[in-house]
Amino acid sequence: MLESLKYWMDSPLSWAIVGFIAGIIFGVNTISIWIVTIGLIGFLVYLTVHGQASNKNEGWLFASWATFILGWITGFIIYGVNYVVV
Repeated sequence: MLESLKYWMDSPLSWAIVGFIAGIIFGVNTISIWIVTIGLIGFLVYLTVHGQASNKNEGWLFASWATFILGWITGFIIYGVNYVVV
């Protein structure tokens, strides 16, 4: 159980999904910025708790913060397009 949670936390896809959800629900506003800030600080805390990366998961760990931000950007772009069109 703990190993599957660690695998999910190491995955860039899970971080991208969380960022995307924050972006698509809130767009770009104060709440969304706070969620992104807390997410990035949480990611740094996770890296500290995670310990030293191995060759197997080093790339995934490094890519996670970038996919979190890209997911958020994609989410608020879709939010903005939906707001303008609808």
